[in-house]
Amino acid sequence: MSSPVSSIGKSSARRAEPNDLRLLAIVSLLFAHFSDKLRLRWPFLLAALLCCAVGFGINISNAPSSVKYFGTFLCVAGSYSATPGFIAW
Repeated sequence: MSSPVSSIGKSSARRAEPNDLRLLAIVSLLFAHFSDKLRLRWPFLLAALLCCAVGFGINISNAPSSVKYFGTFLCVAGSYSATPGFIAW
């Protein structure tokens, strides 16, 4: 995971980190809200796990580092969103 971040540049990655964490929190809260409103957990857990799978697929491919950074974001967004759902279910 450090190679995509180091190739982007340390200062650029540090500036993007707070925005990424905010967006990850929003994704997790949206998943939680709609899964509770619909009283269905499995579609949201499946979406989060698919998000992780796509992110891992991007990270093992021969893609540019900026795309791999996006893949890392997808991995983290999926895992952050899926964990509370698994615990609640």
